[in-house]
Order: sequence, then C-alpha cells, then structure tokens
Amino acid sequence: MDFWSTLLVLFRRWYLTVPAFVLSLVMAGAVFEMTPSHWVSTSVLVLSSPKNGGDITVDQRKQPNRNPLLIYERGLSETAAILIQMLGSPEIGQRIGAPPGGATQVQVGNGSNNPELLDNGSPFIYIQVDSTSQSVAYNTNARLVQEARRVLDERQHSLGAPPATFITISSAVPPTTPVIQRKGKKRAAVAFMAFSIIVALTLAYGGESYAQHRRRRREAPSAPPTRTPEPAGGH
Repeated sequence: MDFWSTLLVLFRRWYLTVPAFVLSLVMAGAVFEMTPSHWVSTSVLVLSSPKNGGDITVDQRKQPNRNPLLIYERGLSETAAILIQMLGSPEIGQRIGAPPGGATQVQVGNGSNNPELLDNGSPFIYIQVDSTSQSVAYNTNARLVQEARRVLDERQHSLGAPPATFITISSAVPPTTPVIQRKGKKRAAVAFMAFSIIVALTLAYGGESYAQHRRRRREAPSAPPTRTPEPAGGH
C-alpha cells in the first residue's frame, strides 16, 4: 500500500486505531514512570610523587632506599593503571556495595577514549558511579575514593617502600553531587510507543482485511442448484 492508501485504512478503521493509539500513549507514560531514574556521580583522582622523587638513599654504597613504583620514569602513570585495574575488580565492587550486575555500577578509567589503553601516560584516575539512588551514587563514589587510598598504601607497604617515598592520592575533583539521567527512561518509553504503533497498524490492516473478506463473500453470486441425474430407464 502507498502512503495515501495507508491513511485511508487508518481513518476508515478509526474505531480500532484511535483506542489503540490512546492506549499506547497511556502505557508509554506508565513505562516512563515505572522505569527507574539513574543518578551519576563523578570524581577525579591524581597521583603525586614525593619531593624526594621516591629515593631517600643517603649512602650510594648501601642498599637503595627507594619506592619500587617510582623507579621508572612513567612510575605514576603505571601505578595509576594498576589502581584502575584493581578498583574495577569485582572484589572491590563487593566491598563498596556495587557488585557486578547490581543496581549500582562503577566505571574506573584514565580518561582515554580507548578503554583498553590502560597506561596513557596520565597520573589521573577517573571514576563514574551510576545508581538508581542519588545518595547511593554519591556514597559509593566516596567509598571508592577511600578504597583507592587504602589499596595504594597497602601495595606500597607490601613492596617495602619507605613511608617517606610513598605516592599520594589527591582529589582533583571530589565526588560530585549526582546528576539525574533520564535517557534509559526515554528509550524504554519510545520503544514501547513504537511497539504500540505497530500493534495499532496491525489491528487496522487486520480489520480491513476481515471486512473485505466478508464483503466479497456477500457479493459473490449464489451457485445454481445442482440437478440430480435421473436413473437410467426411468419414465
């Protein structure tokens, strides 16, 4: 059918399409209201090396007294890459109340457009928390910041780094006030609306086909009565 034929069918079967369209609007609104809103809180951490450069060795003839994480030139960015991996692990997610598949999701990265590029030479750690609760999003972000400090301290202690050479974490951007995101609600409502329109069109075309079928049956000529042949030899 062309465009005008389609419109003609829709207007002709208005008693099917109009109720279906109104019902689709009501149901789409209900889906929008029932779909939970999401709140997003972000923060940015930055790693800093101590003033001594991570090396407090006084006598070069003795065992070096330095931070193993700062031996190399890209020590800060490599440490940031390690922390990003650890903070994004399921174990840390369980610890801060954001297990995989739950209502609260955490994304930790280095700000690169390529998430597989862990070490991009940057000492920054970008955190984003998405939750269906505003308070949970903020609190989870704050807990993850504290977790980052704990993990870094434990790792430096385990490597035997002198406390005076420890890498420190500062909040370049503290956990932000969560911002509501309605994209998921809108997508769900639009998807349901599109499905409802398809159902309305199906009802309209189905009603039109059924009406045409009945009209053809009424207009079909009646078949003439079948004559019964007379038996052979009859008078």
